[in-house]
Amino acid sequence: MRIPIVFSTDHNFVMPTGVAISSLLRNSDTEKYDVIILAAEDLTDKDIELLESLTEGTFSTIRLVNFGNTFDNAYEIRGISKATYFRLLIPWMFPEYDKIIYCDGDIIFRKGLSELYSTSIEGYYVAGIKDFVFDKDFKESIIQNGLSWDGYINGGVLLINCKEQRNDNLLDEYKRHFDKRYTYQDQDIINIVCKSRIKYLSPVFNFNSNFYKYSICRPEYIEERFKETSDSLIKNITIIHYCGLKPWRKEIGYLFSDWLASYAKSKWYDPSLEFDMYSTLFCKGFTIKELLRMIKYSLFPLRFRYDK
Repeated sequence: MRIPIVFSTDHNFVMPTGVAISSLLRNSDTEKYDVIILAAEDLTDKDIELLESLTEGTFSTIRLVNFGNTFDNAYEIRGISKATYFRLLIPWMFPEYDKIIYCDGDIIFRKGLSELYSTSIEGYYVAGIKDFVFDKDFKESIIQNGLSWDGYINGGVLLINCKEQRNDNLLDEYKRHFDKRYTYQDQDIINIVCKSRIKYLSPVFNFNSNFYKYSICRPEYIEERFKETSDSLIKNITIIHYCGLKPWRKEIGYLFSDWLASYAKSKWYDPSLEFDMYSTLFCKGFTIKELLRMIKYSLFPLRFRYDK
C-alpha cells in the first residue's frame, strides 16, 4: 500500500516543510509514500532541488505541483501564507485518490502513518482532531461562524475523503467562502462546509504544545475532552504540530527540542540556529521555577523520555 500525503509550501516555509517530510521518511518503518507538495511560484531552484532529493534512497516518491496565482485574492491574516488555501482543492486536483492525508509543514512525525491512513472515513467528508480551544477570542470566533467550539477541528492534519467530497461537489461550497474574512482562513472554511460530516481522531495524530502542557498540568481536562489519558497520549504520539510557537523562528516552548532533533538530521541543518535557539531559551528572563520546568519538559525530546 502506498500512502498519498500532501503538503503545501512557499519559499518562506520550505525549510520546516522539508524537515517535516524528512522526519516522516526517517521515522516510518515499512510505509511507502506518494509525497505531493503544493508549491507556490516563489520557490527557488535550490528549494526545488532539496525537496525533490528527499526521497532518494527510499521506496517513496515525491512530486511538486505548482498552483501559480490561484489564491492571489484570498484573505490573508496572522502572517499565514495563502499557500494554506491549497488544501481545499485536493480532492479535485488528485482524482486518482479516494482518500488522502494533508499535513501542514510545521510538524514532525514520530511514526509512520499506516494507522492514520487505514482509518475508515466512509460517510464523512474529512477526519481531524478537535482543536484545543481555550482562548476566549478563538472560541468567540468559532461561535460567530455558526459552529460549536467543542467540535471544531484543527486543519493542520486531515484525512480527506476525496471521493465523498467529489461526489457531493463540495468545491462549489468552498468557492463561496474563498474571499470571506475568516480569522482562521481555510481552517474555518473546512469546519463550516464539512461541519455535519466530520470524524474525530485521537490527538496523537496532531499533538501540539498545549496538549502537552495540559497533559502535564491538567490531565483531567485532557481526559474529559478527548476520552484518553494523558500518559497514553504522550506515549503514542505520531505527529507533533507546532501550530503556536515556531522553533525555527527561535520561539521557544514545549516540545521545541523534538523539532530540533529532526532539524539536525535534515538537509537544512545549520548549527548556528541550534545555538541561537538554546541561547534564546536561557536569555528570556524566566523565573527559576519557569526555567526548571522548561528544562524538564523541553530540553529532552519525547523519544528519550518514553523509549525503552
